[in-house]
Amino acid sequence: MPKILTPEQQDCYREQGYAAPVRVMSESEAGLYRAKLEDFETAQGHPLNGAQRAKTYLLFRWAYDLLTHPRVLDAVEDAIGPDILIFHWTTWIKEANSPGYVTWHQDATYFGLEPDEQVTAWLALSPATERSGCMSVLPGSHKFGQLPVEHKPDADNLLSSGQKAIIDFDLSKTVAMPLRPGEISLHHTHTLHGSGANMTDDRRIGFGMNYIPAHVKALKHVTDSGAFCSAMLVRGQDRYGHFVKETPPAADEDAAAKAMHADAIARYRAMVRSLGHMTANRYD
Repeated sequence: MPKILTPEQQDCYREQGYAAPVRVMSESEAGLYRAKLEDFETAQGHPLNGAQRAKTYLLFRWAYDLLTHPRVLDAVEDAIGPDILIFHWTTWIKEANSPGYVTWHQDATYFGLEPDEQVTAWLALSPATERSGCMSVLPGSHKFGQLPVEHKPDADNLLSSGQKAIIDFDLSKTVAMPLRPGEISLHHTHTLHGSGANMTDDRRIGFGMNYIPAHVKALKHVTDSGAFCSAMLVRGQDRYGHFVKETPPAADEDAAAKAMHADAIARYRAMVRSLGHMTANRYD
């Protein structure tokens, strides 16, 4: 029996490559996490930027607490099973009334993993509506496998490489996934997805948390290149040891946390370079 997803949501994830919305915490609890994020941003004098947006859970306890929230992990378990690693995380913030958008892409293009069982849990801390630039997906596109990509950099594209999957499809067939604060969506690593600009007076704050079953490993040519990524066990057991082990931060941005984060980002960039997808500058 599923822990949190309805049978219909499980079927949708399996057959269409996504499931949404899934309530994992109250709006008030989500507001507490938003306050922790924005208190830090106020203290440092600017929003999270650069490498702070990647693997944010290695820098801040509140981010680690989010990705290990029991109901988040329950939803992930319903999708990929009980032995779960967090492989990556991207902080996605679209400022109020900003033109930033995300081109149609697949998460798998960035990750170099096999088999293709990675799931992204996208968690909203502010309203993610069609006007604020919520994510949309192309149902069933996870069955296409890995698609080729082109790169057309644009200052407003939040994918700094300008990456876009090379495929023609009918935009009328896409499905928007609006979320309230404290809700998540799930999408498969090959599901085509993208999002538009934020045309509201509030920030659109969300986190893309990328989970894998423990048996998933890096593609052979990635490991042959010496690009050994790190990951963290967050539920169940890791009987395989395919990745360098990460540990949670003891405190926000303490020296050990900063060192582990810097090492993890360097490993991630080396992995992306080995893939040849020109995305290694994504957090520069």
